[in-house]
Amino acid sequence: MSCGHMACKQQSVPPEVHCTIHQFSLVGGVEYDSKETRLGQVLERLTGGTKVLVLADCQSAPAVESVVAEYRQAAHKSGCAAASVELSFGPAPLLFTKASAYGLVVNYDVPSSGQEYVRRLAALTNGGITAFATNPGVIAYTLIEYNELQSNGCRQVVHLLRVARSEIAGGVHLGGAAKVAELDSTLQQLEVSNDEEDHEASSCNSSNEASEKQIKRKDSDVSDVSDVSTMDEDEEESCDCSFCASRSVCTTSYHMRTAEASYSMAPCVQSVRIHVKALGGLPMLGHLMGPRLPDHACTIICLHNLYVHTPWHGNEHLFKLPDGMGSVRVVFVLADGASWHEYPDKGTFNGGVSWMDILDPTSMDKTDELLDMLVEHEASLLGGCSERIVLMGMSQGGAQSMLRFLRSRRQLAGWFGAVCHAPTAPHLPVSRDPLLAGPSVNCNRPMRLIAGMEDSTFPPALVMRDVQRLQKVGGYTDVDVEMRQGLMHEGLREHVEAENRGEKCDPGPPCELLYLQQCLPSMLPNGSPQSPVSA
Repeated sequence: MSCGHMACKQQSVPPEVHCTIHQFSLVGGVEYDSKETRLGQVLERLTGGTKVLVLADCQSAPAVESVVAEYRQAAHKSGCAAASVELSFGPAPLLFTKASAYGLVVNYDVPSSGQEYVRRLAALTNGGITAFATNPGVIAYTLIEYNELQSNGCRQVVHLLRVARSEIAGGVHLGGAAKVAELDSTLQQLEVSNDEEDHEASSCNSSNEASEKQIKRKDSDVSDVSDVSTMDEDEEESCDCSFCASRSVCTTSYHMRTAEASYSMAPCVQSVRIHVKALGGLPMLGHLMGPRLPDHACTIICLHNLYVHTPWHGNEHLFKLPDGMGSVRVVFVLADGASWHEYPDKGTFNGGVSWMDILDPTSMDKTDELLDMLVEHEASLLGGCSERIVLMGMSQGGAQSMLRFLRSRRQLAGWFGAVCHAPTAPHLPVSRDPLLAGPSVNCNRPMRLIAGMEDSTFPPALVMRDVQRLQKVGGYTDVDVEMRQGLMHEGLREHVEAENRGEKCDPGPPCELLYLQQCLPSMLPNGSPQSPVSA
């Protein structure tokens, strides 16, 4: 993403606004964490050497100083290098002048006006506008209480960002679709309660992950061979898919290459659906979900997106391998409550993930332990050939599956993801960053990601920063991103807009599965696959 300064006479917003990454985090009240908690979460996710300036009103000084002191003490105790944090207090805080620019300015208290917000952006560089052109990616992170969304200062900031978006979209300033998606992400969050902008928010197609229900496919061709219903009677399932409605734990079905194929032909895809809670009982369920097709060439472990158990339902045949490469076993793991882990910063569900998506390591670890058991189980079915296991995920499931890939003690075939980002710093605390845990056995295995140029849930720039960190910090040598024009988080723009207009629309095969077909053959090792091992 380019953020070079190419302002023309029509530009009305200061270039600092165009070139800064703007992120806002809702805090306080009964729904959101306190300001102190959120500031601590941000700091513990910063890598050593990051220069941070925290700006706050005078009355907030004791709370800010306490949080920073606790952060420095915790970083020293853990052995992690702490970020360089400086503080400034006052109604119009003094902007420090240092030899080098700050990489991050944290507005602990919301600036009183748009002008004050822009003034604080100057702390991100001491080299003036030219420095912004040569150093894109500096960040302004603002903590904002929900009742402040309608304040005069917030409204002025929203106006600045909206005009900046229009100028970039109109070609007045560089940045293109990637920067537009980034600003959309922020505006969707800030305009939650702005009634006069409802029509604009609708046109931006709010891309929080909770709205991923829009891409839910019909449960149309279930052909279960085995069905174990052992869910606890007192357990309530919020998902209304056929799997959860029938209180299943494990189902198996078989799929042919094309709809025109004769039913006398052998299927090429075995799909298994299993609830994540059942993974602890694999020894008991193994004989019911084991491989049944000849020439079992590989296993793909798939993790769905947030709140949608069935994104690939009806398209299982698209997981097929080319003729002559054998059959595929696809294990669709279904998350409890259709969510793989928790989000401490719930406010980002309405957009707002321009730089940091705060992930909860504890809940991610619980799911990861169960996925580790599944990988071991599937490796045993492949005669120990874990190089024939592919981990795959979409959106939230993409991050969760990547975490297992990064941590795996076994060499795997590869990882494939769609519209997601990496579960590393700054999304996880530095002390829990899998990239800092030492060399990975999979650092030379392929990682393939399809991302959207118009995705405002995980904007392109955020995704590419994560990819660069995988390469530079993690040492992953074979990472490739397919950045698709017109792709939003919910799907292709033309299809999403047609659905929003209430028009019937056939979106066609999921683009991520078509891309998987291109990538999958080259991920697998040469030679004949192992014979299936009886479960």
